[in-house]
Amino acid sequence: MVIKNKIQTIRSRWGALTSGKRLILALLAILAVSAAVETFVFNIAYFSTLSNNPISLKSLCETDANGDIYVTPDSNTILLAGIDTNTENIYVKPVDGEYYSFTLKVSLSDAGNESLYDLSPTDVNTSVAKSTYVTLHPDGVTDSLQLTFSDMNGYPISLDDIVINANIPFQFNMTRMLLLACIISALYLFRPKSRIYKQLLSEKGMIGKLFVYALVISSISVVTLGLLDNHSVDLSTSTYNSDGWDGVSLVNISNVVDHHERQYEMLAESFANGNLYLSETPPSWLVEMDNPYDTEARDTLAEATGVDDPTDAYFWDAAYYQGHYYVYFGVLPVLVFYLPFYLLTGASLPTAVVAFICLELLIAGLMALLYRIARLWFPKASVGVYLLLCAGIYISSGSMYVQWYASMYTIPNTMALALTIWGLYFWLTGLDSKRQTTCFAVGSTLMALVLATRPQFLLYSLFGLPLFWAVFIRGRPRFTRISARNLLVLLAPYLIVACGVGWYNYARFGSLTNFGSNYNLTTNDLTNRGVYLARVPLGIFTYLFQPWGVTSVFPFVTPADITNTYLGQTYSEHTYGGIITCAPFIWILLFIKPLLKRKKNVLVSSFVVLSLILGTVIAALDAEVGGLLYRYTIDFSMLFGFAAALLILCAEEQLPSGRWRENFIYLLDVAMLATGAYYLLTYFAEAFVRLPWMNNTLYVAILQGVQFWL
Repeated sequence: MVIKNKIQTIRSRWGALTSGKRLILALLAILAVSAAVETFVFNIAYFSTLSNNPISLKSLCETDANGDIYVTPDSNTILLAGIDTNTENIYVKPVDGEYYSFTLKVSLSDAGNESLYDLSPTDVNTSVAKSTYVTLHPDGVTDSLQLTFSDMNGYPISLDDIVINANIPFQFNMTRMLLLACIISALYLFRPKSRIYKQLLSEKGMIGKLFVYALVISSISVVTLGLLDNHSVDLSTSTYNSDGWDGVSLVNISNVVDHHERQYEMLAESFANGNLYLSETPPSWLVEMDNPYDTEARDTLAEATGVDDPTDAYFWDAAYYQGHYYVYFGVLPVLVFYLPFYLLTGASLPTAVVAFICLELLIAGLMALLYRIARLWFPKASVGVYLLLCAGIYISSGSMYVQWYASMYTIPNTMALALTIWGLYFWLTGLDSKRQTTCFAVGSTLMALVLATRPQFLLYSLFGLPLFWAVFIRGRPRFTRISARNLLVLLAPYLIVACGVGWYNYARFGSLTNFGSNYNLTTNDLTNRGVYLARVPLGIFTYLFQPWGVTSVFPFVTPADITNTYLGQTYSEHTYGGIITCAPFIWILLFIKPLLKRKKNVLVSSFVVLSLILGTVIAALDAEVGGLLYRYTIDFSMLFGFAAALLILCAEEQLPSGRWRENFIYLLDVAMLATGAYYLLTYFAEAFVRLPWMNNTLYVAILQGVQFWL
């Protein structure tokens, strides 16, 4: 009873505080908890080895003239016999001031194993002190240890000592603590009883504040994650991509990306010189080939030139046609970004900058579109659910892939998606705007421009069918002058853009409709690819329903298995499960019928159903035409997230206040957290992780920071 009274007293005092004081106290409490976790949990290895008595094994090793243990790529194994003691860890101590990165595999014999047996290899980077301590779990007393060094980048390693049962040092990782504080703050902000679920999105001035906060946070997130993979960013400084730095300037544009990923930059230069083809001249042997699109035949001739990599002898992934290289990717990014920058500066615009701009436009458009939808159809939508949906749709849309792989390959998809989202926003805005004609014209122009970016996105224009049926047909007994004007501005942009794109295609390939993708010098001959419906089931399963792969080792996710029985020519890269499988908040689609039935809104129902149909169709088309590539998920993933978002807004509107509503928000929080965690972990997964060789120190630091118990 006494405890209950004290709790009630604390609650009453807490409720008497102003919102500002409560916020300050909550933040202080979160920082205190984060600091305590960092000290006592994340440093568990320090506390568990405090009483250890370190034993040097240097006497068992051969040393050089300087007294150091010397390891070379050719002599990379050290056998330490006759240890005869319990071994909790092994410390590979580098020579002071020396930097090394390598993979260490430990083999040992112990009380239960007379012969040496191998343990899992571990990544070591001497700039990350924690990684030089490797925790072991032998069966009883260790007799012998064998250390095998690999991935040494061709350089020898000098070690000052090898120690067992070392005292792992205490390390207070401020970055990890602050990240934990951010996670706890987000969990606190989005808890089921938070005020943000009581604040309506329609409140005056609310959307303006949200835009400012969200865009600042998203900008930091986009740029931070994007800059981690410096291979994708054509910028160089004294400490970032330093190989391309001139030693004088603050920043250089360095062209560090692969040759074939600079096609947009090269096309801008060609346009400036009055050409539609790239300036690079194809080799004579390629021009003389009967079928230059035969990959094996082409590579055989390329190898005859003496290059190590056949693709260095010709322009990989460019479109080749009648003696010239062309860019088959959509031309709009060049006209909007690359060409103006080149004409103004004479330099190439870094592709990562274009990617980040497109991502920010996409995020802003997504927020604007969901806000417009809420104002039109869900007046009771809360701020909390709105923010969760914005985050969930963006994360699961495939756009995060662009953040850590900001290459030319992802620019058309991302730009087209941003154009589409803003196009839909202006269409919806025109429904109840005094400037209806202007909104419709802007919306249609943006929707039509995707033809010059990523043609698949033209299918998104089908959302206009239910939308403008309500405008022009339902409730309008006669066709007025205003109706005719609106219809003209809706259709005219499509005709104008189609004429421009048709001319561009004809001038290059002699066809109004050929974008040049079938002339691509890639992994297979696309001119003879054909259309085989047998590819479609594999594509639908892989893109939508493929289960995720899980492992106990960081980053805990693995590429999905794309084993199939399709006996024909197709192309696949690593993927990480289907969009429906890997984004738990989309599982609300299981309740599509009762939610739409109770909502009783024709446009909402039409948008949900059409999103699912279009998402499935585009996934099938991508599988049929291009293959199974992870970046293609940008084309259709947002459609499934969009459909789920509409259903979640329906559910929020229909659920009464109280336990049912809180339980729903709790499930939504968990679903969004799981979605975000999964897609963030794929950044470090096998198919895309380039940090081990592009920025090994950062990769090992993250690995050690997450797997703190090792």
